[in-house]
Amino acid sequence: MKPIACDYYYLSKQLKKYGLALASQRNLSLFFASAVAKGYLGQLRRIMGFSYRAVAVCGGDNELKFLFNENYIIKSVADWLKQNDEQKLSKILALSYKIYYDSLIWKKEAQVLAKADPIKCLCLIIKHYSRYLAGIGVYNVFWRYFSVPKNERMDQAKLIERISARREQMAKIYPRVEKIVSNCCEQIGRRYNYDGDLLRYFTISELRVNLHDNLNLNNNQLQELCHRKNGYFFFSSENKEELIISNKKIVDKINRKFLKVNVPSHRRLVGKGVGGGKVIGRAVKFINRLDARLLTLLPGNDLILVVSATHPNDVAIIKKFQAIIANEGGVLSHAAVVARELKIPAIIGVKNATEILKTGDWVEVDANKGIVTLIKK
Repeated sequence: MKPIACDYYYLSKQLKKYGLALASQRNLSLFFASAVAKGYLGQLRRIMGFSYRAVAVCGGDNELKFLFNENYIIKSVADWLKQNDEQKLSKILALSYKIYYDSLIWKKEAQVLAKADPIKCLCLIIKHYSRYLAGIGVYNVFWRYFSVPKNERMDQAKLIERISARREQMAKIYPRVEKIVSNCCEQIGRRYNYDGDLLRYFTISELRVNLHDNLNLNNNQLQELCHRKNGYFFFSSENKEELIISNKKIVDKINRKFLKVNVPSHRRLVGKGVGGGKVIGRAVKFINRLDARLLTLLPGNDLILVVSATHPNDVAIIKKFQAIIANEGGVLSHAAVVARELKIPAIIGVKNATEILKTGDWVEVDANKGIVTLIKK
């Protein structure tokens, strides 16, 4: 791993060039982020004929923030739908579903390999992971398109329902794959006496290269991975440019300039209301996967879930909340679907809820108007 000569001004120029802005947050590593980038760039173009063009990530310590040009993707989907008929759409969705079934096969094989041969297991995952994420990417481009209210046409209700159900199915795979990756990395770390979790701060390309040496890393490599775990910036574009920055000053400056969110003076956040109704309660914030243990710190029946996005595996925990506030979402989002099923109010597509709201804040959720009001901190 050689350090990349790159300064803040070049990076900010790239972010502006591609119109990249905060789109989602996850409790995941650089390995996952770089696999997403490969899936959402070249792989997605081969399937759909267009891609995200560029992807950036600011992360560290198993948290990351994706930067996409969502407006560009929404326009690309609108153009694609005008140029292609129902038969072409069905063909694309069938291909994505085949990718899903293929993923079930290699994930099962990876589970068997994980304990017996973690190196071989990682090789298998690297071979297939980006294509699987491109399959999710197909559903996600339509998800983003239908997140715009004017695109939620009733004559497309069956298509929306179809895409939503299949997207949920595909989304169940990657948390399990990430757990396999984590277990493999821990085993390899024990073998060579270093923190195996550091391996998840390689990009997918770097990990592939280092597998040739069975991941017996030197001190310089380990030091660089430690820096990344403390904070990194990753940028990848369709012209195969890939940058990883671990310089704290540069990473902090990007966070301040492009990702910092201030609490609005009117203390109101606006999104799309789902389910109707109005409730007041205490916020419980999660970045990605929900952990029921946190609920023991705030007992009661007045809790409001604040999350970047909900996941199909989290329904049992979501039932403990009286309302949902989500950064991401539209009619295809899991948060919208589960809110309707549970008959609880939700505000989705708020964008910056997890940046502004903290666990313990008192908030009012008005799903009739799509407004979240911060009452007191």
